[in-house]
Amino acid sequence: MRMRSVVSLYALMLSLRTTLVRSEGGINLGGGIVTRKNVQFYADLSLDIRDLKEGKQNTKNALRLYKTGANAELESGVTFSLQELNQELSGGSLMTPQYLYHVYGLSGSMESNSSDFQANRSYADKFVRSIISSKLALAPEALQALTLWMYGTHLLLQGVDVCFRRSVADDPDAIQGFVGGGMDEFIALWVGNNQISGEINGHSLYSWTEKAAQSFKSTQQQISEEALPNLNLKLLYQQGAGILTLQNACTSKNPESVKQLWTVVQQMISQMFVPQLQMLIHALLSEDTNLVRIYATAVVPQIAQCRPSVFKRLKNQLLGERIDFARTPELLKDLESMYSCLGLSCKDVGTYRLGGSSCSSTTVGGGNYLAGYYSRSPVESLARIDLDILQIKILTSLNQFRFARYLYQFGRNVPFHRSSENDLYNLRSLHELAVTTERQKADPIYSYFVAYFNDIRYADTSVDNALRGIGKWESREERSEVIITTCAFQIVFLYTLARLKESVVQCRENPQEDWELATTPNPWDEVAALLIGSMEGPNEGGSMNHIDGQLFWSLANRRAFQFNTLNNQGYANANDELDDLLYAGRGELDAQDCDNLEQTANKIRHVMVVPIVQSTIRYAIMGQGVSWSRSKSSDRHTELALGEIFAFSILPIFAAVDSESAVIIRENMELKDNIQPIRSGPQLVADALGSAAVQWGLECHKLGRSSNADPCQLQKISEGATASASSSASSWGNSSLIVPFLTAFVSGTVFTIVILLL
Repeated sequence: MRMRSVVSLYALMLSLRTTLVRSEGGINLGGGIVTRKNVQFYADLSLDIRDLKEGKQNTKNALRLYKTGANAELESGVTFSLQELNQELSGGSLMTPQYLYHVYGLSGSMESNSSDFQANRSYADKFVRSIISSKLALAPEALQALTLWMYGTHLLLQGVDVCFRRSVADDPDAIQGFVGGGMDEFIALWVGNNQISGEINGHSLYSWTEKAAQSFKSTQQQISEEALPNLNLKLLYQQGAGILTLQNACTSKNPESVKQLWTVVQQMISQMFVPQLQMLIHALLSEDTNLVRIYATAVVPQIAQCRPSVFKRLKNQLLGERIDFARTPELLKDLESMYSCLGLSCKDVGTYRLGGSSCSSTTVGGGNYLAGYYSRSPVESLARIDLDILQIKILTSLNQFRFARYLYQFGRNVPFHRSSENDLYNLRSLHELAVTTERQKADPIYSYFVAYFNDIRYADTSVDNALRGIGKWESREERSEVIITTCAFQIVFLYTLARLKESVVQCRENPQEDWELATTPNPWDEVAALLIGSMEGPNEGGSMNHIDGQLFWSLANRRAFQFNTLNNQGYANANDELDDLLYAGRGELDAQDCDNLEQTANKIRHVMVVPIVQSTIRYAIMGQGVSWSRSKSSDRHTELALGEIFAFSILPIFAAVDSESAVIIRENMELKDNIQPIRSGPQLVADALGSAAVQWGLECHKLGRSSNADPCQLQKISEGATASASSSASSWGNSSLIVPFLTAFVSGTVFTIVILLL
């Protein structure tokens, strides 16, 4: 099914009201929604919210109702309570991503067994019980925003998990899961019991969303009596339920159904964020401290999955001891800058009716600037590939590899470009970048990698093995670091090289292309998106907080501090050069100067290896003297794993131009049982890397030097020896003998040169 315009979506909803019939065992929720299975008890949870709203409730009764339940019966006489939802989220066998991002955001810990993480696992239960005890009138709102909302995401994602496990099982029917595949359960929870379409007087998430929408006017004018998030969620429910009713859905005979379901679920979760954001904005502009506490607790921890620096600011301002409403305009701008990460735009959230909210972006991404580079074509979506990597990093660091695998395989943050809303909505994934035949456009480098690893899917194989716990990476820390580093500096690296080559090909094959009027992504702009990413922000030089970013730009800035390669503005020389080259290439495209464009693309290839070489040296220094053994967990160190992955990110290239240096690099950086890594020392590794980089065509001084290793040491000695020999030859009058003799030693070891000079 294709996502349609709002007008056609509403027309479809009207037809659904008259054409849908009740399926056996299903329930009619009204408004055109009839579930396929009987999930009444989820809808009945809204009646517990209703009872909490009644003035008769006192604190004692309210706590009892919260803990034991009254209206939702799993079976006759057996009630299901709101507290049990919170307990399942925090103590169940399967913790889903939105919950994990939330606890991570509250705790700031990337270890699921840390004391901070454990202390925050029951955040919703603690918050709700506190509200019931101190501000009972706000308890229903807290339960909707924190408990029901989060449990809704849990139902959807658990449904995907069941679908995936069925798709890889020999006997799918043996996999136990939701009777409604997560879809029926979710829509019953969302709409609730006895809800009238478009009404705010109900007690469910549906009526809560209608209430939130009242304070906002959307640039997509509502054409129904329902808030747009409710309308969209009902339509997406129909789409998801339709996928589950396809023949052989969620089996090996129809594996695509898993990705289709995952894609629908991601869109649904995005729509679920709209009322949360609207309520928080309303609370801020109304200067209602109590409501800000509720909705900041519901929203801000979710920003941890988006941009670390912005998350920290929002957390300090909104979850601290005091809320400074004088800073509301700044807080709103920070919130608005995170919409694209949540899959939204300003038009989705709308403008606050009473003023004070000036969000004006109409496209997901909120602009075309990437660290100062202006992209004229729509590549904001592709730039968000760094969000996939960040979110995989959070999940794997918390030892939650199952959903990290789904995120890697199916994607989340990078929808394919659509010319209109009638185009199919589909997600691009890191897995697809790792296996696409487009990589072949990066030849000869593509062939170097395939031949070196003897595996056409070399990076995908490495990530998949680490996600599943197969191979030599066994500890949580190693697996996590291997996954995210391989994604950023092998998968994205090679795909970027392919887009560079494609830019030159298109320049030569489409001489009449008007790049100024591009309505589809331009491969040159895609190169910028893949190198910089979304988290660097729009300003020149990128984010000044180096915790932002997961791609080349961020890595170059981090390494520039360690290798003395910062420019006067405080960011990496490599990024400064990259920015100049990106603009130069754009000008060459405009002028159809394809020969110079090819040279510019080649210079970018050289710049791209700088932070990777520096990283290999850095981890060689950190790993010196450290032992590694697959059989001993105490001998496992992430710096050694990172050293190997960074080395393998450039070894296939260096092996093609300097095989002797490549052998030295591999012998020292590849981890093998009972063999001491980096046994020749980090300086010899740096020597080999510097030599190979120069053979690759890189000016060695661009690598810089650390206090512990200098990749250009041999070159400096060689240049010094040549200069000295030239001077001596001139004074001795015998240069015809000395210069060739010295030249023969330029590629030799430092010790040979020293002996010669003596």
